[in-house]
Amino acid sequence: MTSSTTFIRGYPLFSVRYRINIENELSKDPISIRCTKVHFGLSNDFGIQLIPNKGYYNVTVKIDRSHLLRLFCTFNYPSLNETGQFLAFMDAPFYIDNTFGGRHCTWRFTDDGLYVYHLQRKKFKFVYYWTYDKE
Repeated sequence: MTSSTTFIRGYPLFSVRYRINIENELSKDPISIRCTKVHFGLSNDFGIQLIPNKGYYNVTVKIDRSHLLRLFCTFNYPSLNETGQFLAFMDAPFYIDNTFGGRHCTWRFTDDGLYVYHLQRKKFKFVYYWTYDKE
């Protein structure tokens, strides 16, 4: 009897759409997000989106494998005077497989900071701590 392990990779062989979901699971505050897609050396700003408490914002991107596509998002958490930027998506196999483990990309803001969900591991991974003083 033989056994084998199959690794499911999230990076496609053909053109495909990815959905990036950004969730606000902060206990009470809204957070603002501004995402910019960089592709073919050009950028496309999606504008400022205010995500209410327990709300979400979705961005869909299509990759064509001929050029690197990146999606950068900046955030502003006014209650803590906290701002930052994260790479929400990049169409590179190592990034997709290691960060998301599939085609559905979920980022979550919590009272602790920012998390990303890995589909194959079925858990959130901690990415960013708030820098405020927790007195």
